[in-house]
Amino acid sequence: MKKFKYLILILCFMLSINAVFAKTLTVESNKQVYDDTKKMIMLEDNVNVTIDDINIKSPKAFVTINGAGKPDTATFTGGARAIQITKDSKSETKASILKLSLLTKEVEATGDVHSKIEKLGKPTITLKSDYQSFDAKTNIMDAKDNVILIYDDIKATSNTAKIWISQKGGLDFLKLIGNAKIIQDKAIVSAQEVHLNAKTEEMTAVGSAFTNISIDDSDTVKIWATNQQYNNKTNTAIASGNTKIIYNDYVATGPKAVMVANPKTRKPNKIFFSGRSTINDGAKSISADSIVITMNPKNFTAQGNVKTQIDDIGDVK
Repeated sequence: MKKFKYLILILCFMLSINAVFAKTLTVESNKQVYDDTKKMIMLEDNVNVTIDDINIKSPKAFVTINGAGKPDTATFTGGARAIQITKDSKSETKASILKLSLLTKEVEATGDVHSKIEKLGKPTITLKSDYQSFDAKTNIMDAKDNVILIYDDIKATSNTAKIWISQKGGLDFLKLIGNAKIIQDKAIVSAQEVHLNAKTEEMTAVGSAFTNISIDDSDTVKIWATNQQYNNKTNTAIASGNTKIIYNDYVATGPKAVMVANPKTRKPNKIFFSGRSTINDGAKSISADSIVITMNPKNFTAQGNVKTQIDDIGDVK
């Protein structure tokens, strides 16, 4: 017992010298061994470590000692659980292995990682992936491999993700990279990358972007484009680059299109194609400098150098 207390005192003293930010450090466990050859302190059974506002528990842990003879990194194994509580939020991470830098408070978690951020007692962000890291200085989270994120009514998946967390525990900015997909209400957006700005309520889909919107039980709008942008405040969607839109039996293509919603119902109401565009309606193909598609009542208007082509005219009665 004396040896255990002695090692804890040494660890606390060394941290107080080396880590200016650390106000307090508490290390608890049923067993502790110092390996001088490996420059490592090993903790076993009911490991409980608290540094500032971060508390980590696990069955086992080890602390590495750097070249200056001071604690550097604590690694928790066997299933770790970390909790950070601030004035405005609570963050919790569970993982098979969790690594904490005692100098910078940077956290790395691997193996079935589950994170949850609560603001004022309500979950704002939940994140699952095979790997996650968090930088306390920048408030940036990184996740990779099998990323699943839930934010408010949004569910997102991707290969990797970068998340900017606000000082109060909310979401500032989200970047999904690789097979990115966002599902919100009756809309599905997928692209190589999807960016979400929570402050401005704007979403951008970059690279082979596809959007599927269900207007009601029978009507859907499908949009393909190189890039797409959506503004939740103005209820507008902009598609640019090889744009293709299918609405029921209308198939329209062009360089750029803007879709606006009815301000009362918030459902898509009109689509404005600009630049030389074409719309196909059954056997008819109409090209024009601009095309406007209206959902209710369903019709379209073509203006500017309009050219109409009708196939199989002999079969038309």
